[in-house]
Amino acid sequence: MASGFGRQVRDEQSMDYFLAKYMWPQVNAALVQATSMFDWGDELFYLGLGNWCHGTGPPDYVGLVTNHRMGPGKF
Repeated sequence: MASGFGRQVRDEQSMDYFLAKYMWPQVNAALVQATSMFDWGDELFYLGLGNWCHGTGPPDYVGLVTNHRMGPGKF
């Protein structure tokens, strides 16, 4: 569990940290379960940091879709 300081959002960087550490693992796990429950095929959906994306400007967040599975729970 995080300390009180680790859960305080004070700026955009601390919001990114909070989301990536405490929220996105649950969201990504739910996306994995939904993929198998709703039989969406081989595609995997993943929410990650914007620096994974290439574009004209730095996006805050990125949604990735892939059809390559590396292993259970790995992307």
